[in-house]
Amino acid sequence: MINYKAEICKYIDENWNSSKIEREEFFSKLKKNKKICLFGAGGMGKDIANYLSDIGITINYFCDNNKNLHSTNVYNDIKCISIEELIKIKNDVSVIISTGHYDAILQQLEKLGFADVVVTPTRFVFTFKKYLDSIDCEYIKKKICELLDIVGDEKSKIILLDIIKKWFMPISQYQNYDYYKIESENQYFNEEVVKLSDNEILVDVGAYDGDTIEQFLFLTNNMFDKIYAYELDKDCYKKMQQNVSKLDKNIQEKIILNNIGAYNANETITYSSNTASSSINSHANEYGKVVKLSEHLGDNKVTFIKMDIEGSEMKALNGAEEIIKKYKPTLAICVYHDPEHFWQVPLYIKSLVPEYKIFIRHHSEFNVETVCYAVL
Repeated sequence: MINYKAEICKYIDENWNSSKIEREEFFSKLKKNKKICLFGAGGMGKDIANYLSDIGITINYFCDNNKNLHSTNVYNDIKCISIEELIKIKNDVSVIISTGHYDAILQQLEKLGFADVVVTPTRFVFTFKKYLDSIDCEYIKKKICELLDIVGDEKSKIILLDIIKKWFMPISQYQNYDYYKIESENQYFNEEVVKLSDNEILVDVGAYDGDTIEQFLFLTNNMFDKIYAYELDKDCYKKMQQNVSKLDKNIQEKIILNNIGAYNANETITYSSNTASSSINSHANEYGKVVKLSEHLGDNKVTFIKMDIEGSEMKALNGAEEIIKKYKPTLAICVYHDPEHFWQVPLYIKSLVPEYKIFIRHHSEFNVETVCYAVL
């Protein structure tokens, strides 16, 4: 039988220093003389540009195969150039691929003779590296061991072991990180963990354009009692309204849409609007309303809560504490936005309802879409 705690602690001890050196060398190289171009001018590219700027690394260009973006300033006055313009400076530029379609882009650049290319299809490659520089080795081992003590099956332990090990792998080798080996289907409603009834009352927090609602309706064959959908971003909310309006009238009547977010307080906040990944941000200029779920839902019964809200999950859980204790709904909470959420979320949930069984599943070939499930 595998001793998962011993294995992960041994791995961290053996790789802590070498991983730190690799990170220092990687970022030092980026800070040197070469120009830097992010290939992929979408939301992911903008997130990475923002992070690199925060640590003193200048982004000189974006590049994108979308010709409509060429010669435009797509983010913070950074110009998007064409592939033809990028070729002219290929010996003097480091290219960071900042899109989930990295395979095709990597092949495209390699055929054109680009040698200095780094694959980072999600911003979390940098987020997790930054986190490792901010903590103590013993602390992370302690928290991971606490987490391993409460997960409910061996598959959860295998997934956690694999994910944590990848935190210490070289950034330059990201394209070789085989997350698909731990990937499961049906995010939020994984059939190994979740058994949906015909009377579910779903609270969909971070409802985006209604994609989870669509998935839920398919899996339940439209048999459910109620859906409460919460979406902070006004543009996503409008898309959700449009999508829900296409459903049969008897289904629409059981879906309540809210253009608000979930948090640990009832207040007005500012958020950054970024397609599928809008997030609360005190420096942003979009205004929205957030609420404590326990107060907003009042005495309404809940059987299932899903949360995918770009790092605000812990605060939203805190605002839902009373309703979780009262109704003990099945929970599907994303933990990949913040490294500490991997243990903070499940440990907090377990403290609210000790009877919960905790499971971890991963639902992407990248380092995103890891979900903590809590079921009775």
